[in-house]
Amino acid sequence: DDAGVARALRSLQSILERSTSSDEEGRSDIESVAAEIRNSLTESLPEPTPSMQRFWRIALLLGARGSRTDPSKFVPLVRKLSQEPRVQRTVSEVTARLGERALSRTLRSVFRLPPPEFESEGSSKTVVSGE
Repeated sequence: DDAGVARALRSLQSILERSTSSDEEGRSDIESVAAEIRNSLTESLPEPTPSMQRFWRIALLLGARGSRTDPSKFVPLVRKLSQEPRVQRTVSEVTARLGERALSRTLRSVFRLPPPEFESEGSSKTVVSGE
């Protein structure tokens, strides 16, 4: 949610300001600042959704660990997965849904329409206020 992101950004800003003042004194090191940022974001951000947790586990299994990751090692895996019909269907569905969302958001912003209100999983209704 927006409030959680705002809290996280404020927390990150205060940590960076403290690390800048510590750098001038010569006492800060990168690991302690990184740990402080990680802890602060963990406290500030909401609990990750189950799909975000699954994605994180997959990324860790594949070895995605920041700047030390070599993207070229994923090329053979992506090539192999892209040959699978099930993966192709899933990628097509995800691409279509993202396109629909982008188009919907663009049209809503152009015509200044309210965002949709979701009743339940998979269905939505847009409430347009009448004057």
